[in-house]
Amino acid sequence: MARAPQINYFDKRGGYYTQVNGKQKRLATGPKDGPDGPTFKAAAAEFARVIGGIDPTTRKPKSEVGLVLAEYLQWVEAHRSPGTASLTRQHVVAFCNVYGERYVESLTHADFTNFSSAQRGRKRPGRSKPTGWAPNTTAGFLGTLKAAFRWALKPGVGLIRRNPLEGYESPRRTRRGKEALITPEQHVQLLGLVRKPMKRVLVALENSGCRPGELVGATAAAWDDANGALVYHPDETRGEDDFRHKNAGKQKGRAILFTGEALTMMRELVRLHPTGPLFRSRTGGRLQVKMMCQCVENLRDRVGNPRLTPYSYRHTFATNWVLAGKPIEVLATLLGNSVAVIEQYYAHPLAELSKLRAHLEGTTQARDTSSNQAGAFRVVG
Repeated sequence: MARAPQINYFDKRGGYYTQVNGKQKRLATGPKDGPDGPTFKAAAAEFARVIGGIDPTTRKPKSEVGLVLAEYLQWVEAHRSPGTASLTRQHVVAFCNVYGERYVESLTHADFTNFSSAQRGRKRPGRSKPTGWAPNTTAGFLGTLKAAFRWALKPGVGLIRRNPLEGYESPRRTRRGKEALITPEQHVQLLGLVRKPMKRVLVALENSGCRPGELVGATAAAWDDANGALVYHPDETRGEDDFRHKNAGKQKGRAILFTGEALTMMRELVRLHPTGPLFRSRTGGRLQVKMMCQCVENLRDRVGNPRLTPYSYRHTFATNWVLAGKPIEVLATLLGNSVAVIEQYYAHPLAELSKLRAHLEGTTQARDTSSNQAGAFRVVG
């Protein structure tokens, strides 16, 4: 039978410790002053809390939410891209600020619902209206937690015995609708409202349909002048200091092509900045996606587009492409996505309606031609 946990003082470590499941856990640091001293009392309180977290059926400690998510974050930082790690950190910190000291086994579906609802209704400093999490952000947050708890359940990890999110239905992600599209007039308005550094960004986004973050990593070293394109390599061939694009870990390259005015602008930026970032702030520093978003979103009311974001350019590029009847397979390559993703998120239903009409008219014309060859039908009253 396992030995019951006890409070022990270690002179060399200068503190009180206990052993749980074969591992030493520090209770309090300070002088040996039991049974009435403040250090011993702090150790006793922590001991009671730790022992309260012992599963009586297995004699193993229950895992605190904060400890599990901290372990998962360390794993993500070691095995995933910096962007994924940064987003994971945001989600983990937000949840741990509320539930970090709870045991994973005690979490209920209601806890996740209440937390998500509170985030959606939260007001941010300096904003007059609630600007908390939208449904897509909430779905992404819950996806992070589901991944964390699945990881913690793995036999090689074994931090928890059950996934508290098992069976929980996340909100459906919303698609960008036609209200998110940017008209040519709105694009001209935006160019007239922003300063030169941001104007370059908008010209590049409108022309190429690339992700805003892909412009952040643009350098002269990534420029292929013969093809008029920024070229980013997969992890297996990417240099240590080269920009890591979204699908680099999937061993996929990424090429962003430019034409017309945007191509001329890119060549000028390469000439001006042979080293360092091509797209820079007014002070000469690297532009960040957050700065781009803030700049564009602050102009929503002035251009009459309440859903405007830098990503609206990407959605507009894709929708206009499909509306023109061009192949989705080519669009997927230009945007660095799969065909399935293009159809799900970017090819607006309006564009699909246009394709259906083209097929219908083609069928109707073929039928009319066949009818004319066979002789006209007459309707007899």
